Amino acid sequence: MLMPSTLRKVLLSAVLLLSISPSVPERAVAATPFSHDVVDATGNVGQWTSLVLDGRGNPRISYYNVTNGDLKYAQTAGNTWITETVDFNGDVGLYSSLALDAQGNPHISYYDATNGDLKYARKVGANWIAEPVDYDGDVGLYTSLALDS
Repeated sequence: MLMPSTLRKVLLSAVLLLSISPSVPERAVAATPFSHDVVDATGNVGQWTSLVLDGRGNPRISYYNVTNGDLKYAQTAGNTWITETVDFNGDVGLYSSLALDAQGNPHISYYDATNGDLKYARKVGANWIAEPVDYDGDVGLYTSLALDS
């Protein structure tokens, strides 16, 4: 059975391209595998996360603890994750946005579902300071935070 001339030309072109294409390198470089860590497993946690890398490339995460209605923060210390409760006053911590200042201090904007407020928290020394930024109506859903350098 003979092939139509157009199909024959396409197949011949494909064979020709395959025969002149560069070959796969003999020594392929393996990709670095991903590592998976459990940051926090106490209850239903990890919703509305925000992730940034610090100056050393270490991950820092803000997230919502559904079980307790709290805003949480996690950072690595070597191979260990350290978690902290940032704000626990009501149902807070939804839609968090995390940023680090020039010194590496965390700042988080988030939604307070109890009061319908936009809130902001920052770590000063060993303490978290949390305060409402806007509380006129139901505000603060889907926050986004950026800091000047």
